[in-house]
Amino acid sequence: MSLAILTCVTNGGGYGPGHTALVMDGTVYSFEPNAQNVSGWYITAAGPYISHNSSRPVILQYLSGFNQEPILARIRWELDKPAWWGTTGGVCSQAAAYVLNRGAPSGFDPDGYDTPYRVYWHAWAKHYVSYEKCIWPIASSGVSSGVRQRILQKLFNDYGFGESDCVDS
Repeated sequence: MSLAILTCVTNGGGYGPGHTALVMDGTVYSFEPNAQNVSGWYITAAGPYISHNSSRPVILQYLSGFNQEPILARIRWELDKPAWWGTTGGVCSQAAAYVLNRGAPSGFDPDGYDTPYRVYWHAWAKHYVSYEKCIWPIASSGVSSGVRQRILQKLFNDYGFGESDCVDS
């Protein structure tokens, strides 16, 4: 069984904080707005989800020591309780941190970790990350040179990755 934090670096156009999701055994669990613009858990295969986000880098932090069962149980519970979704304010990072806290060996302290940047660095601070990789097929990403520069600047300044550190898949 594998568990990773999936961090999408930036939002559209190379601006904004990005997005946080979880990957468990090849499945993405992403707390995001649905067609009715109500936030909730979106569950899909990891490969297509990552490919769909090819216009920005995706960092996968593989975590160790977690018990996935309480995490999945909480997500399943939340799927049946759409009224609960509003308590996170629709914030992907807060929702991911909250469910990670359920299976973390020594907690994940979800309070206040409401940005992808903070969730990413908190996983490192807790020594949960066993390895990570950056995926960004830059040549085929279809972004303009200006957007590419903004994304690369954020990728390096916030996460310490350079262009050559990212792989195509």
